[in-house]
Amino acid sequence: MDADGSSATTSRPEPHSMRTNEWQVELSMSRKERHRLGIHNKTIWFLDFSETDGHVRVMNSNTSATLAIGTWKLLPSGIMWKFPIQQTDSSAITTIQCHADLILNPFQSRPRMVRGTMVKNCRKWFRPVVATFSAEGVGQDTADV
Repeated sequence: MDADGSSATTSRPEPHSMRTNEWQVELSMSRKERHRLGIHNKTIWFLDFSETDGHVRVMNSNTSATLAIGTWKLLPSGIMWKFPIQQTDSSAITTIQCHADLILNPFQSRPRMVRGTMVKNCRKWFRPVVATFSAEGVGQDTADV
């Protein structure tokens, strides 16, 4: 209670379904795919998952520049997100779809994503795998909120 009898409110973050909204992703992809997608030597990305509107922002870890904005959702098998990206060798925009197993790890300090795959969304029977990745939650942990 304050001196005037009103209760003080503190701004505590709402619990996030993935424990945190900020993630650091380490990509493993071929040099050819990095060049084609305009990624070059940026093999670490930051992701910001917004729980309120279901959007994900893909950022360059060195410059914090936004590379793409997409959508995400939790599935029983893990997490899936997709975002459009323009290829450097053409003017075509390709949709990249990512899936990873999500380990919320409530007894450890950080949640993780493992066995991540990035595939091109194309109209073929087999979609080509662009990259594999793993990730670790690096934002504020909301598990104890």
